[in-house]
Amino acid sequence: MDHQPSYSCCYYLEDFIDPRKAKYIINECVAELRKLQRTSVLEFDAIACRGLSGLLIAPQIAVRLEKSLIVVRKSEDCHSSNMVEGDSATLRYIIVDDLIATGSTVRAMHREIGKFAPQAKCIGVLQAYYFTPKKQDSGRPKFDTELVGKLEEVKSRPCGIKADNPGITSDNQ
Repeated sequence: MDHQPSYSCCYYLEDFIDPRKAKYIINECVAELRKLQRTSVLEFDAIACRGLSGLLIAPQIAVRLEKSLIVVRKSEDCHSSNMVEGDSATLRYIIVDDLIATGSTVRAMHREIGKFAPQAKCIGVLQAYYFTPKKQDSGRPKFDTELVGKLEEVKSRPCGIKADNPGITSDNQ
């Protein structure tokens, strides 16, 4: 008997839930990070993620790269008292996010990880949706290091920033 899956989920989650598509995304993300490690000084201890789409792929990427995992919760309304779980001794981490639209998820992750592991530095953001079979692109690079510079500015302004980068906006706008 052949099982023909029928996925009932948000449009952007199907690529992360379908095992064949998820395997493709994970392989592509791992290959990109390995390529960056070979061609630059990209050294990191951990991969950080948030939400269902992050948890569908980030742990597998971390295992394949033999890196620690940091998981940031979306809200305090959960069964744990910790907003962040994982490697609190990490020094440098990469955020794996599905799609960067406004930058609010990345900004919130950076803020929470800063409380959890103050010594940790975010060195880049990998946009996993770029690696889907559809190759849908938000206009950002696959691995974004410029966004990290904007995140550093956020540390001194709790409301976010009004930057010339349209992907990072103030929480008050």
